[in-house]
Amino acid sequence: MNESKIIQQNINIIKPKDSIIVPLHEYKIYNPEKTGEIVEELKMSMKEKDLYLVEKIIKDSMAWRSFDVRHEEYLLIEAFDMLLRERFGKEILNIEDKELVNFVHEFDLPEQILVEISSMAFHQRNPVLFFKLISAIVENCDDIKDEIIVKRAQHNMATWEAVVNKNFEKSININKDVLKWAKDFGQEVLASKAKFGITATKYSLKSNDKIADYKTVQAELEKMGNIYDAMRAKIEVANCYLKLAKKQTDKKSINVRQENLDHAESIARNVLNIVEEINYPNLEIRSWEVLGNIQIEQGKTQSGKRKLKKANELRELYNYSTKHI
Repeated sequence: MNESKIIQQNINIIKPKDSIIVPLHEYKIYNPEKTGEIVEELKMSMKEKDLYLVEKIIKDSMAWRSFDVRHEEYLLIEAFDMLLRERFGKEILNIEDKELVNFVHEFDLPEQILVEISSMAFHQRNPVLFFKLISAIVENCDDIKDEIIVKRAQHNMATWEAVVNKNFEKSININKDVLKWAKDFGQEVLASKAKFGITATKYSLKSNDKIADYKTVQAELEKMGNIYDAMRAKIEVANCYLKLAKKQTDKKSINVRQENLDHAESIARNVLNIVEEINYPNLEIRSWEVLGNIQIEQGKTQSGKRKLKKANELRELYNYSTKHI
């Protein structure tokens, strides 16, 4: 039985805890300039083996999010591994799962760092590191103090199943479990993320239904201050209008088709304008891809191809391997 199946079996038996529910925080990251300063600071502290400063940055949740959003995740992984090696004498891939959780607790590091690194491993398509972190969380769920960490790990597992394994049914079932828990315990951000995942992988949904679902998720995330994921939902709305237009090929639908393409293009351009303000590489790549495909469908072939080329250049620049479903 492969590692994915073993972890999935354990995920199915996890029960919500009664004691600790972490509060909902507004989603925030540093601006690009501040992120750049922290990146250089971390590089220097690692070079000089300034463990105090390395640990200080590792404990800064805004720093992780900033690194993740702007794809400096390799640096945080290296920093965590260095701290583990210097303080505990082992590296992340050769330490027992329980020891890894104990290390986080012993040195008063936030448990969120475990699930954050699993997200980064997903972006890098690193299955060994990804499953190492997921396993550490799931296999030791009784030792994890914040139950939301376990549920976020489940959500990451659902994403892996959909994007990497193409097992959409399993992905939806995992996210449904996450969604139920998130609603029961008032974790609105996680609930919206789970709904986003379900909508993205549920092929039985018609484009109009997906548009409605994505718009709902977008509104919820904007209300919570999570503009990054809100705009991810919005660009998928544009992509759904594109899919609608592709099906409207008969003469009777020509006007509606054009309206859908125009609407799709307007949304994609709007998202790209916002991307310039928030500097979110994942969203920027996806927005150029969607806009390029829209323009090709409109007959603006050369312009569309330039947009797709731009997306590929950014993908290489940010070393970002994620392909959308």
